[in-house]
Amino acid sequence: MVSGVELPDYLDFTVQTAYEAGRLTLGYFRTGTMCPELKPDDTPVTAADREAEKLIRARIGSKDSGHAEVGKSTGSRGRESPLGR
Repeated sequence: MVSGVELPDYLDFTVQTAYEAGRLTLGYFRTGTMCPELKPDDTPVTAADREAEKLIRARIGSKDSGHAEVGKSTGSRGRESPLGR
């Protein structure tokens, strides 16, 4: 058990979140709207990346887990995980 939540609960939540983010990004596939922008570190990011990360962060936030979030598009927020890195 981690923070009062069973690991299978985390797994179910993670799988559902990944599924939803995948469906969202597929909506951008071959639409001609995938014009990447460059982040300050010169790596590309697309609207699909940003929207998927927004969805993932919203789902994590809805759980009020207090976990840190590390994102490719918008960086990190929250406290560091008690499980370490």
